[in-house]
Amino acid sequence: MKRILRKLILYANVVFAVFLILSFLSPYLSPEKIWFPAFLGLAYPYILLINVFFLLGWIMLKRKELMISLLAIMLGWGTFTDYLSIRPFRFIKKGQYTNLVSEQRKTDHQVKLVSYNVRAFDLYRWAGNSSTRSKP
Repeated sequence: MKRILRKLILYANVVFAVFLILSFLSPYLSPEKIWFPAFLGLAYPYILLINVFFLLGWIMLKRKELMISLLAIMLGWGTFTDYLSIRPFRFIKKGQYTNLVSEQRKTDHQVKLVSYNVRAFDLYRWAGNSSTRSKP
């Protein structure tokens, strides 16, 4: 029974490690072609937390299976630092370290708001004026 439970936990660990890797790839995969990683990208923090729990469990049991979750987490280290908006390697000169998220942040210092509030062109006759719908 103990062996079956350990195998089941190992398979769950592999599945969640694959989910974590697919969540790293979700910004680069088109949802039109393959939709599943897009949902995993939304669940990234939870999948990461599950993999951290697997990693801690394998460390406490002193098993080599800890490499599964450790490898999955380390493969997505860039996504992790972008998600938390940290830059751990401060010794790299500015301009040498670029990625999609940091490039986008450089241009996102503005807020653009567009509102076209026409109240459905008085579709339900809220104004009580029949000429409202035909006004330019």
